[in-house]
Amino acid sequence: LHFTAGALEGLKLLGFTVWEGRGDKRPSVSLPAKQYVVNGERRNFTLLRPTGETQTPDALRAALLAAFADQHRST
Repeated sequence: LHFTAGALEGLKLLGFTVWEGRGDKRPSVSLPAKQYVVNGERRNFTLLRPTGETQTPDALRAALLAAFADQHRST
């Protein structure tokens, strides 16, 4: 994800992963996250977080899957 304007212009956010789903075998997307351990249990903290209650990363996931599908078709 490349930023082209504002305070983040010229930076990019890394760590998106497209992977094959478990049951239905459809591609899924993981967002950048930091793993940590609490009481021996591994947890993830997603680094890309909504700024309000109505915003979700679903639109970003859909855009990434569409870009992946376009790239996959062209290879």
